[in-house]
Amino acid sequence: MPGKLRDCVFWVADSTMAEVFTAFLTREQFHLSLGCGRFEFDPRQDIFPNAGGNDPGLYVRAHQLVADYARTHKYAVVALDAAWDGSPDPAAIEDHVSTNLAAVWAAGRYRVIVIEPELEAWVLHDNRHVATAFRYNGTSPLRHWLRDNGHWPDALAKPPDPKAAVEALCRFTRTPRSAAVYAKVVSRITVKTCVDGAFRRLAAALCEWFPSEEE
Repeated sequence: MPGKLRDCVFWVADSTMAEVFTAFLTREQFHLSLGCGRFEFDPRQDIFPNAGGNDPGLYVRAHQLVADYARTHKYAVVALDAAWDGSPDPAAIEDHVSTNLAAVWAAGRYRVIVIEPELEAWVLHDNRHVATAFRYNGTSPLRHWLRDNGHWPDALAKPPDPKAAVEALCRFTRTPRSAAVYAKVVSRITVKTCVDGAFRRLAAALCEWFPSEEE
């Protein structure tokens, strides 16, 4: 007799993205930040990086990787960046992966999350925890430093090229750009004011699948 299904499996583009998701999903009471109900998450059983370690590989093989988990999990999330060599536009990425997933997973039980342009968009926030994680101790606030160095114009809600902004910040602070630093950021920052579309779509899916007990 089959065992109880686990709540949700996450297949992500690489190990860095896996660490970032894990850092957030293992926060105490993380579901309250999302506005959803509780669900069980164990990084040993519920999140996997693409073995090839890249976005194009997941774009091509996501349905093959996720297929077997339809027998062990109720829901599935596939997450990858929008910006990689030869990538189509974000909508085309989502449509392609979703169409393939439809052949191996029940309708309404999976989501494809395309992060525009890449994961660093979830890391850079106007928040003191970001400055701490990157060991920034400049004379002006980090948000101003990024603006003054051409990486985050005042008129924009997030940097237009977040990876370049992170790389410049790491050079300035002599901090290695690593999954550990990214994970440190997402384990501490608030997400209630996050305006990133991909993150909001992820939150919406989890709220749909795991409704808040307060509703």
